[in-house]
Amino acid sequence: MLKHALLYSRSYKPLPIMSQRCFTIPKKQPPKHEEHKTAEGSQPPEKVFDYASMDHYQLLEVSITASDVELKKAYLKLAKKYHPDLYKGVNKDHFKKVLDAYNTLKNPAKRSDYDKHSRIKSMKNSKDYQDYEHRMRQEGRDFSHEMYEEMKKQAQKEKTVRETVDPEFEAAFRKLNLNRLFNEFNARPMRSNPEELHDNIMVPVARQKMNKKDLLRLRFVQQHRLKREGQRTLRNQITVEIEKMRDFQEGITATKKMTYAELVEDLNKDLKAIEQMEKPLQLFKDEAAQVAAIKKQQDESLQQVKKVVWPLWAIFITFNSILMYAYSKQKMQIQRNSEKIAALDKFQSYQ
Repeated sequence: MLKHALLYSRSYKPLPIMSQRCFTIPKKQPPKHEEHKTAEGSQPPEKVFDYASMDHYQLLEVSITASDVELKKAYLKLAKKYHPDLYKGVNKDHFKKVLDAYNTLKNPAKRSDYDKHSRIKSMKNSKDYQDYEHRMRQEGRDFSHEMYEEMKKQAQKEKTVRETVDPEFEAAFRKLNLNRLFNEFNARPMRSNPEELHDNIMVPVARQKMNKKDLLRLRFVQQHRLKREGQRTLRNQITVEIEKMRDFQEGITATKKMTYAELVEDLNKDLKAIEQMEKPLQLFKDEAAQVAAIKKQQDESLQQVKKVVWPLWAIFITFNSILMYAYSKQKMQIQRNSEKIAALDKFQSYQ
């Protein structure tokens, strides 16, 4: 019996006990509107808006580039939330601020003025503008936001010009190897021949594609050309100096062979040549003197005419004024007589 009991106990396998989690009731999750509640069941304090640091776009919670449709949607959304009949929070004046902002931004003229003034205000509050203004005041010059905007536009234009350089031109410019060209240019004496300058500055870009044989040939040609030019210039200078010496010697020998009378005649010829050279200047001086004399004569004749004409003109003016005065007196007398006659006729008709 005991043996059978042991066998039975060994073969016996108890049923698996179901875990406790199979029978646990899931906890009830709180609704979404109660997630922000604290342990005591009260909501966190509402944020108070700082209207001094907010512009109209921040009040309506839109971007600066918002369209009229977006502005209207944002206004309606905020009006539903912050209307005084529905909202009982801390920011009681928020609806008025939003309404004022929407009335300003929905009008294109008012919106452009507001954007301009806000841009100028933010510009003046920037550190860059204040530094420029301080520098200009130290120099004793006026500074305004128009000048600052013009300076910024010019700087932006220069920046765009620098950034939009043709990449092919920039790559070609980098291949020039300016340091090597500058050193070669300083090592050689300056030459006035434009072909030499062209060979020293522009040709090295094409030389990079040449082999050693072509480079040696080109260098030999350049040296030979320089040698020939030097010889030519030296020969020209020597010939010029020889001709000068020859002329000088011929003049000395000619003067030695001349008599006193011939020397005097030669000097007279030189003096006549000098007089011929100075003759245009003398003619110009004589002409200027004649013009001045004619102008003086005209002024004198004008003064004589004035002496004769002005008294006659004064007499004519006075006579004319007397005639006008007599005419006006006669006219007034005729008018008075006509008024008297009319009054007498009226009185007789009345009688």
